[in-house]
Amino acid sequence: ALASAVIVWPVGGADEATLEVIRQAIGQGFRHPDSLVKATVDSFLLQYKQSRNDVDTNELRSGMGASWNWTSESRTGIVYNQYPLLSLESAGYEFTGGAHGNYGSNFITIDLSRKKVLKPDDVFKPEYENALGKALEKAFRKKFRVPAGEPLDKGFLFEPHIAPNDNFYPTAKGVVFSFIPYEIAAYAAGQISLFVPWSEVRSVVQPAYLPRT
Repeated sequence: ALASAVIVWPVGGADEATLEVIRQAIGQGFRHPDSLVKATVDSFLLQYKQSRNDVDTNELRSGMGASWNWTSESRTGIVYNQYPLLSLESAGYEFTGGAHGNYGSNFITIDLSRKKVLKPDDVFKPEYENALGKALEKAFRKKFRVPAGEPLDKGFLFEPHIAPNDNFYPTAKGVVFSFIPYEIAAYAAGQISLFVPWSEVRSVVQPAYLPRT
């Protein structure tokens, strides 16, 4: 088994209260970066060792040995940094046997001026889901060249419509919503990230997050 972990960690460039908000968002309860990285790696290797103790040696002799070459990779990095918004991506991949590994990226955005991790309800007005869902469908059709009127659940997605989730990050020009494999489509479709310009959903966006004109 092989496990690796990489993170970013703030040490300056802002006041201590702001740095602490970022550390908490990255650290998941850990106070020091070395402890966080070590815990991530150790947890995966412990899982491997516990599973290894139950392995059927006949399975290994039959050519299934490669399924025990487990791998875990995780990294946290910056995807958007324009004050007051700082967006971080936590990407991970794991192979624990089977036909393929599993992977995905999760995003968090911190409003540094408010010292707060943002949720969709912070960025969008109440009852934003319908307008944003239509914009996401439009973005999907454009990105994957799906003709208008062709049902999205016929060979593309699990459902006929796309609902916004919590895995998002706003930028100066619009917002990105991302869906990990199996969330709205088959594994073969990969992670689906869709960009929606502010101009298409302006009516449901809180004024503080719209570009200044």
